[in-house]
Amino acid sequence: MRLKPEGSLDLSPSDLTTFTACAHASRLDIDAVVGRPVPERGRDPDADLLAELGRRHEGAYLDHLRAQGLEVETIGALEDPDEARARLLELMRAGVDVIAQAPLRDGAWRGVADVLRRVEGASALGAFHYEVEDTKLATTTRAATVLQLLTYARMLERLQGVPGEYVHVVAPGVAPDPFARTSLRVEDYDAVTGRATRRFEAFAGAAVAGEARTVPEPVDHCAVCGWWASCRARWRDQDHLSLVANLGGARRAELERHGVDTRRALAERRHGIGFKPEYGRTEAYL
Repeated sequence: MRLKPEGSLDLSPSDLTTFTACAHASRLDIDAVVGRPVPERGRDPDADLLAELGRRHEGAYLDHLRAQGLEVETIGALEDPDEARARLLELMRAGVDVIAQAPLRDGAWRGVADVLRRVEGASALGAFHYEVEDTKLATTTRAATVLQLLTYARMLERLQGVPGEYVHVVAPGVAPDPFARTSLRVEDYDAVTGRATRRFEAFAGAAVAGEARTVPEPVDHCAVCGWWASCRARWRDQDHLSLVANLGGARRAELERHGVDTRRALAERRHGIGFKPEYGRTEAYL
């Protein structure tokens, strides 16, 4: 995410996945970029190690493709984004088999795709086009990965006239296959990606203007979020129900709908919650 001189944002696929995971984290990211006061942001101590492992995995995959006789070109980090884009177009028009670290852009959206791989099929380039591949260490494909890939495919469409029929996730394989490649049909996920993109664009515009209101809620993203410590401190100050072990989000929401919104209030219901829950058994709330 980057603030442009005119006051709007450049957005990336990872910004989109943060928003879909936690709007509050996304709002804090935007506040930080535009220069508003934000809590201290922590850093995952494993982030550097995971990034290095990810680079090794991608490098090994590119070596694997070269060993198959494919021509692989890496664009790398060029300081001038226009120069990088021109280089990408040059390689695509030449029909290079594999393009690594491909800089993509479409309006406010920009990002760097791990791999573009040539496939047969008509496009603005001729009788061939490219499909996006993303190298991931995780052996299961997550929703965030699908959103990222589809966003890259939309940006790629800007250059070649088609998004490609598939996007692909390349994970570590099991011997004798060093890599496991999962293919996802673009049209199966395009509508939901479009809705998520439009929601985020509207949210980002409101957040830049200081008009987005969010509250922290415990979600899976907390495990990897730099803002987590500040949210947890806030929950402690509020005596938040998320601090109750094994309560779960659905039961917490049910309690809050009935006015039980702190640990103290829940403790005072030790003889019964006072209502028939729509979700789960009464005993699970106590």
